Amino acid sequence: MPAIEISTFPLSDSATPELFKEPLEAIKGIDGHISSYYGLQTENNKTAYFVSVWETYAHREKLIGDPKYAGLLEKLKTAITGPPYPPPHRLLRRLHADAAKLTALEEELVKGFDAAAGARKPCVYGQSAEDKTKFYIISGWDSLEAHQAVVAGGSLTPLVAPILAIAEFSQGHATLQKQ
Repeated sequence: MPAIEISTFPLSDSATPELFKEPLEAIKGIDGHISSYYGLQTENNKTAYFVSVWETYAHREKLIGDPKYAGLLEKLKTAITGPPYPPPHRLLRRLHADAAKLTALEEELVKGFDAAAGARKPCVYGQSAEDKTKFYIISGWDSLEAHQAVVAGGSLTPLVAPILAIAEFSQGHATLQKQ
């Protein structure tokens, strides 16, 4: 099953998009790597997003265990002001729902996202491999404005409300560039 890795980092004032191209370019040829994306969080422009898609979670773990990985992180030191932290977008922390109920609600929300005007299919969702209390929904849109228009129109409200009743919810946006 494919795995999506999401990393976010606080950025220094000296950070530029060019600083991130070399480390992302370096993982392109690694066994199991499918694609990578990067961008800045729209809400604050001080948070970097890295999204990598892997054939399996084991492929991603193999990279993390490789000494070359530490070298990739070293190249980013001047741009990053602190340790990575969980991505804020579409993060659902289970409060009192079982995973099956939350998954069923996510499935309905994903269908709604995929049907929404301006959405880029497919929207994906899943439980974090590192923290079983966290669930993610990742969706692409033609633009931030397209997403905001759908939210303002209220068509997703009936799908989001049941999730908000059982989970903490946060979100963020980034215009991602494919590496």
